[in-house]
Amino acid sequence: MASSPITDVAIIGCGLSGLCVALVLRSYSIPCTIYEKRSTHRQGGSISLFPNSLRILDSLGVYQTIRAHGFPLSTSIIKDESFQTIRTVQVCDEARYGYPLLRIARDAILDVLVAAARERGVEIYFDHRFVSIVPSADDAPPSEPITLTFTNAAPRSAALVVGADGLRSRVRSVTPSFKSADPQYVGQALIAWSVPYAQLRYPVPLSEVPLGMAMIVRRGMVLFVPDDPSGKSVRVAVQLALTHREFLAWKTLGGQRDKLLDILRNGGEQGEKAADWEWPDLVASAIEIAEKDHDSIPIFLWPYFTIPTMETWVAKTDKAVLLGDAAHVFPPTGAQGAGMAIEDAHGLGMALAEAMTGTTDISLALAQWQSWRRQRVQQVTEFSSQVNKSRVALASSGQDRGKAPAEQGFRDDMDWLYGWRSAEQWSLWKQQQEDKS
Repeated sequence: MASSPITDVAIIGCGLSGLCVALVLRSYSIPCTIYEKRSTHRQGGSISLFPNSLRILDSLGVYQTIRAHGFPLSTSIIKDESFQTIRTVQVCDEARYGYPLLRIARDAILDVLVAAARERGVEIYFDHRFVSIVPSADDAPPSEPITLTFTNAAPRSAALVVGADGLRSRVRSVTPSFKSADPQYVGQALIAWSVPYAQLRYPVPLSEVPLGMAMIVRRGMVLFVPDDPSGKSVRVAVQLALTHREFLAWKTLGGQRDKLLDILRNGGEQGEKAADWEWPDLVASAIEIAEKDHDSIPIFLWPYFTIPTMETWVAKTDKAVLLGDAAHVFPPTGAQGAGMAIEDAHGLGMALAEAMTGTTDISLALAQWQSWRRQRVQQVTEFSSQVNKSRVALASSGQDRGKAPAEQGFRDDMDWLYGWRSAEQWSLWKQQQEDKS
């Protein structure tokens, strides 16, 4: 296909990937507009950001503001039920990589990105529920704009649409070449809530409690990680086996908080009988705080889904592109879901910038972006799987923790993950293309 300059990009979804791709596009003066079906960008929860994604945010001029809203970490302490240290995992060396592991509330980073996007000329429309692309992104003439339709707003036109609309992507479902399949629930979920750090019942003096730890329990792992810049709030995250019936029951009840508390107290359908079930006192105290502060402590459920591997993330006519959870879903054990969405966005923005110059064919640029991202996604998926296997082995090793295999995944040399640099890749690739010509 002959190169056609990108004149306007429509982005469906005002999450991390949508906002980041908008900031990259604006850095190259490419017009773009974000459409979000909800009335707000806020989503709740907390995320982990590592040097690979923080470096990108720094290049976009928002890192220092974001860091002020987060809590930096370098190690994770793994404890058993009696609070004895099993091992210490060095997850990130800031001195080596230039950035820490940053724990941050998702809404805090989204607030910063929305403000930056608006400041740089990105229009954001909320309450715009995307319906379709006319003509289909697989059939649209290369030189003509496409039309986006919405259930509750007037149609809009654009040269290209970016599907940054998450796991249940509408852009994916209405574009035939993506061969969309429904997300599949994998039988596990994360139940999370935040509590005051000092109110938990620790078995040691507060001064001896590490910030950033995981506790191995009979049913898996419970995380305790800082949830605000001061470290005074702790996010408690319990990973549980949750049957599909339990998940559907909770969803049908409108996400009732009491149902989640009942699952935590009694172990759910796959747990032991209530009479035989007992959390370590530290975890029990976190549940008790959530029970008492019914109105002020929300409880969140994140079910784990997967989507079948897709043949392509780019429509046949290059008029639609998927990124982030719309294209691939990561297991949470590697804590790289947010980072991969940011990497996707940065690389895609640079690919479109290459096409914007008129010197690079858009098909070639998008194909190269997709090739790099597929390789990268595969690497990080394998890494997350290694971490998960290590932790499952640790949880199932019983009292004989010493014979459990060493932590896989996180190791001394994390350059392959933390050292990702999209800009350098594109510069080298562009030079190679020029040399060929």
